[in-house]
Amino acid sequence: MTHWLDKLWVIPKVQTSNLRELAIILDADPRSFYRDQDLQGCDLRGQDLREMDFTNSNLSKAVLDSATKLSPVFDPRVSTLSDYIGVVLTRDLNSLITRYAEEAKYRYPAWAFKALIERGIHIYAKREWDFYTALISGNEYFSALLDSTSKYSLLEKRMQIYDWQQRRISIDMGLGLLEHRFAITMLVGLVSRKISFADNKDYSQIRPNSLIKVTNKFEVPDIGEKFV
Repeated sequence: MTHWLDKLWVIPKVQTSNLRELAIILDADPRSFYRDQDLQGCDLRGQDLREMDFTNSNLSKAVLDSATKLSPVFDPRVSTLSDYIGVVLTRDLNSLITRYAEEAKYRYPAWAFKALIERGIHIYAKREWDFYTALISGNEYFSALLDSTSKYSLLEKRMQIYDWQQRRISIDMGLGLLEHRFAITMLVGLVSRKISFADNKDYSQIRPNSLIKVTNKFEVPDIGEKFV
């Protein structure tokens, strides 16, 4: 497979300054190609750069106009993000967290989802994130809770995630625009509630449902939830 550096020689001959088109010309994925880049002074007027990940990139002095379209979390013109957003997660993860909400005696299941977002961010701040993400990736059952390959297994849940939390997850935690960035944050939060940090036990075969007390209560989706 050709590396994008092998095609640098074509850039002086290219007649476009469009970042998406340039990445494609270099056989790179425009969605992630511009992470960690200094884009000061770049002319981005008229460009549609939505769904492109600019994590740790400097856009502060890029030339923008009213037609420039960026994901709000990376747009230097946006001072405050909407606190209510649609979060995509698997139905199995939604069910697991709903059962956890019942076990933990949350009055409203939505409070458990919010609390696990906060917990996941806290785990990152404590430098325990890598331990839990490794535990999740090493367990096929936990990993399946994040599998978004089938649209029929997904739902979109409208949640309150504060501006600073969205920026922390996308930018500081380096998850960018990954579709499952909020789902993995919640799952880390949940697993960290049940498994102690740096526990040396083998958790590769444990099933997620074993972490939660089984109940017979019939679960219904929260209002505002829709399948995607």
